[in-house]
Amino acid sequence: MPMASRASTQEEYVKQQDVFQTTYRQWMNATAAECQAKFAIPLAEVMDDMHAEKLDPGPFCNLFNGNLFAVQECATSIGVLAQKLSR
Repeated sequence: MPMASRASTQEEYVKQQDVFQTTYRQWMNATAAECQAKFAIPLAEVMDDMHAEKLDPGPFCNLFNGNLFAVQECATSIGVLAQKLSR
């Protein structure tokens, strides 16, 4: 995120913010699409197996949309559940 500077005008700052927001959205969408391509099918298969066993994989798995945070949280939930079941 651009930082306000006394050396720049308000218009320049707004323009920098707009460029940042556009670039950030493009990066976010590309990252989400890449995660969907890599993880969506394997994750769906694991979730189907878990639902068949009446296990709840957690809200981040159910709402998975390719977001990296959701992927990490879902994987953590599945890992913790697998660890509990292996005892």
